[in-house]
Formats: sequence, structure tokens, C-alpha cells
Amino acid sequence: MVDCSVVGETPAGHGFGAAALSLVGSLRGTRPCQGASSLQPDGARLTMRFVLPHAEPPFREAIYRRDKAFARLGAAGPYYPERAARVGATGVVNMDCRVDERGRLKDCTVLDVSTPGYGFEFAAVRMAEKGWMTAGPENLRAAPPPDRRWRFRVIFDGRTR
Repeated sequence: MVDCSVVGETPAGHGFGAAALSLVGSLRGTRPCQGASSLQPDGARLTMRFVLPHAEPPFREAIYRRDKAFARLGAAGPYYPERAARVGATGVVNMDCRVDERGRLKDCTVLDVSTPGYGFEFAAVRMAEKGWMTAGPENLRAAPPPDRRWRFRVIFDGRTR
């Protein structure tokens, strides 16, 4: 490869031009830097764009209501799915919820469930809807994300009824 050069770099001085030059040799389906420079008619101009990967939002602490009548059922209390409790199935649900100014969870969306088929995802959403689960106090002190949605992990630990 000959006559490769950086024509411009934005923002300047952060090494993006050098990084682009180091990647030119690994491009497939092209013959970069063959022949004259990109400013001449038989040259080629190649634009590379570097984009940071999307960072996943952190999981936030949830606070679960406690009731002595349901103590043996763990944090999920009366919302632990009956069939899962009978067979001792455990599960983890990850979900995003909007948090209001008082810590209540609204409009929850399930992202995934570790053990499908037992209703853990439905139980987790119901726990949020009914106020059994709320946002921890540190969530209310932190600056909310732009979309006002927080990520929560609900763990169903397999206690039996």
C-alpha cells in the first residue's frame, strides 16, 4: 500500500486519523491507497467513522414491601408464581420501568426472563403495578435518565408456598 494519508480528522488531535490508517489494510473488497493520493483523479477518498458502543444502563436497587404473612415467600411475596413455587423453580427478570417522583414503577417493559414458562415476567410487572416493588431511595436522589426509564432485576429465589 502506498500513498496513504489523512486528509482530515474531526475532532483533531485525538488519534482518529492514525487509527484509520492502521485499519486500512484490513478492509475487504477495496484496494485502498493503491496508486496516487486521494486528491488526484485516479485516487480514492475513504471516510471512516468511529462510534462508541451503546452502554447498557445500570441495574437499580428495588425495594420490596414486607408483610409477615408472606415472609416465607421471599421478596416476591404473594406474587411468586404458584406453579414455580410448587416445583421450586427460580428465575430472574430484567425489566425497564419509568419511575415517578415518589419511587413508584410505571409502564414496565420486560427485557428478558431466565426461566421462561413459569410466569416470572408477569409476576414482576404485577409487583411493580401493585406497589409491592418500588425504586430504592438512591434512585430518587440520582439524576434521572433522559427517557426517565430505569433498569431493574427481580430475583425469584425459589422459596415454596
